[in-house]
Amino acid sequence: MSGRLRPDTALWVESESTIDAWAAEARRGDEIVYAHGPALPQMAAAIRVRQLAGRGIVHPFQRRDGREFDYVARLLRERPAPKHCRLIGSEGRAVVDYLRRHVRLGEAMPTGTAISIELGLRGDGHANNVLHRLRRCGVIDWQTAPGGCHQPARRVLTRMEMAA
Repeated sequence: MSGRLRPDTALWVESESTIDAWAAEARRGDEIVYAHGPALPQMAAAIRVRQLAGRGIVHPFQRRDGREFDYVARLLRERPAPKHCRLIGSEGRAVVDYLRRHVRLGEAMPTGTAISIELGLRGDGHANNVLHRLRRCGVIDWQTAPGGCHQPARRVLTRMEMAA
């Protein structure tokens, strides 16, 4: 994510989900301009920034831009991962390590069954559950690519993060 994100066509970020998505992806010190104008409008994004500031996650400030102001939030610290994400366990780490060794971004991932067999996980589809848990936690993500003639659709790895 870039160090500075500014709305290009709008005068402000309208939804709190945009702020939440930025805060989830941003790194410490990254900034987002969530409003621009002579005064800060009372809108969902501004309220969300104040809530995050109250929890010590962002520092809101304003920067003069001619006669108006950029209303900016700077990330002070990453939002803590949900409890279930902090506890991905040894199986989650093993699956992430396996993917790092065998799959590059943009390549098709092995099936959950193949990963389970390779890693010796219990049950053929157990790795599927681990993969979905890692996806919910934001550690990995994929897109489904259509299969060929008489072949099933495949997951194509689009993101992998975290030193598990």
